[in-house]
Amino acid sequence: MKKVILYVSIENGEGTIEKTTSGIKNKDSIIYDDDGTKTKMKISNKVIKITRKNKEYSIELNFKENSKTICKYLIYKDNINIELDLYTSIIEKKENSVKIKYELYNKKEKVGDYKYQINVRED
Repeated sequence: MKKVILYVSIENGEGTIEKTTSGIKNKDSIIYDDDGTKTKMKISNKVIKITRKNKEYSIELNFKENSKTICKYLIYKDNINIELDLYTSIIEKKENSVKIKYELYNKKEKVGDYKYQINVRED
């Protein structure tokens, strides 16, 4: 495992959130804390799985290029489980970066378009 510096960008229809944080990278995963939300990205040949957990919720996103998958969202307070359709249009993986373009749908109604990008450099 290596300590790394991460540059994270999430873009949606309302704007872009950019952050710089520290994390840990090993062969096929990156783990970091995003303002109290533990985030883990697991990278395989065809699928990228991002899990985000904090005191209020957990969300699991499975990205597979040009495919529809299910996004699982659990809100702890009222034990609400929500399943959203996730369509991934682009996954670009490089040695030190990942870019994902995707859309979320709730019961066939579009929730939004998103672009997630993470760049990694050794600490």
